Formats: sequence, C-alpha cells, structure tokens
Amino acid sequence: MAFKQTTEQYNASIATGSVKFEYADMGDPDLASWTDIGYGEGFSLTENMTKLSGTPGNGEMPDVLIGIGSQTADISASLWSLNYDNIIALRGGIDVKVTDTGVDRYYTGGKTTQVPVMIRMTNRRVDVASAADAAKYTGETLTLGDDIYRDTTYVFFKVSMTTGDAVAWAADDAENPIAQYPFTMQATEDQSLEVGKQLFYREPSVTKIV
Repeated sequence: MAFKQTTEQYNASIATGSVKFEYADMGDPDLASWTDIGYGEGFSLTENMTKLSGTPGNGEMPDVLIGIGSQTADISASLWSLNYDNIIALRGGIDVKVTDTGVDRYYTGGKTTQVPVMIRMTNRRVDVASAADAAKYTGETLTLGDDIYRDTTYVFFKVSMTTGDAVAWAADDAENPIAQYPFTMQATEDQSLEVGKQLFYREPSVTKIV
C-alpha cells in the first residue's frame, strides 16, 4: 500500500527552473541600475557559516561559543554570453578596456584591488493567485484565480569574483557547441549595513499578469 509522509504541499513556496542573474554597483538595491548578464546555466548559491568552537580542558564548551563567527555565500554559474563588458564588471575593476579604431581589447594583469558589486538572482514561474495571495499582496489588487508571476529573489550586497578566466570550448560537432565561462563569486558581509542584514536577503513576491 502506498504511504505518504505528508499531505502538505505549500505550492506557493516551490521554485522551478533557472534564474535571471544581474549585477549592479553597490548601494540601495531598490535604486540600483541592474544589468542582466544574459544566457547561462548551473546557477547556484551556497551560504557558508564559520562555527565558533573551543572546549576548555576542565569542562563543557561554554554557551558563549554556541553560534557562528562569520557568514559568506558562494555564487557559481557558467555563462553562455561572453559579453566581456559584463565579465570585467563582475571581476571588479582588475581589467582595462582599450578601444582603438573600433576594436576592443580587454587587458588584465597587475591590478590587485577589486571593487565589489551587488548580485541579484531571480527565479520566476507562472502560477495562479490563491486566496492567501489576494489577501497578502494588496498592492497588486489580486483576486482569486488571477494569472501571476511568482518570483523568488536573492540580493547579495557585497560580492567579489574569486576565480579567474576559464573558457570551456566545445567540439565543433558537439550536441551543445556553446563555449562556456564558469565562474565563482563570494558574497561577504557589508559591515556598513545593520547587523543581521549584512549578507543578503530573500524576497518572495507576485506580480499580476496583465
């Protein structure tokens, strides 16, 4: 006999598909000018926590050491769109673009200071508004059964590239011949922000389709 551990589905909280990946200069995310990096695959994020630790020689670990010392987040993807203006922006100013008679060259080597950027990742799917949506998202003037976009957005405040140029060229007759640019970035805490709000935020939202 079939047996199910739960009957709760919480369909509104289920995300499917990939994400739109954007970057902007550091600042207020709501006022920023965001740039879409285009096609890619393998978009992922992993939050890292450094646990406090330590045990005295004559007793148990004290409660003051129950917690974390720091938080970071790793963001990875493989770009299909080899737009070098976007790539050098993600790399944080360690490259130099020179344009001569209409030809662009992107130099690198010798610069050591990176300027962090903000990163926004948005997953969107089509759904139908529930009664709970209509009650919660009053700014959208929703009614039960309206067609909606259901978004899940992550915004990281201070992000720097941690990997160098790497292009994986495909074979000419490969099933997927796209050359890919894999990269990893790391988000660190922006200590100019309020404690508890320094690394990233998650935002579920809906938009009525009209």
